[in-house]
Amino acid sequence: MIVRCMPLETNMKLRATSRLFKQYVDEYVWEPMSYSLVRNVLFQLHMHENLPGTIIQIIVYVPMMYQALFEMRLISQQLKCVRYSEHSVVKYEFDLESMDLHYIMLEHLSNCMGEQIDNFVIKSEITRTPPPFPIGALEKIIDGVRIRSLQIFHAEIDDDVIAM
Repeated sequence: MIVRCMPLETNMKLRATSRLFKQYVDEYVWEPMSYSLVRNVLFQLHMHENLPGTIIQIIVYVPMMYQALFEMRLISQQLKCVRYSEHSVVKYEFDLESMDLHYIMLEHLSNCMGEQIDNFVIKSEITRTPPPFPIGALEKIIDGVRIRSLQIFHAEIDDDVIAM
């Protein structure tokens, strides 16, 4: 529909004009899709000697043509992130330092990404004895999602490499 093609500001103004338009826009934003709203997701783990815990960084790449729709979803779920435009995609970065309070946020992010992701990449970079892998966080993101391509990269960096 036209909501998908309109800039975010225009969608927000349309929602503000009446209850009927707000309902229409909100229903459209959350309709199930037959296409991938998200092109790529990068799920990165950073576990270093100088960091007390595990830092999880989730980077979501959305084609520019779906930017307004994705951002409407983020706004309705009250999710905050850092956004960058790169060529034909918009990159959204979510950084999580402690998993204790973030499972609800991860579930909301999963809802925003939709039921289908083209490419999902898991990267871990470890320079110390790692705590258990945060499988719960990963599960919250991919539960119920069809993933066309899954890639996993794991690097353990020892003290000799760090000293270089």
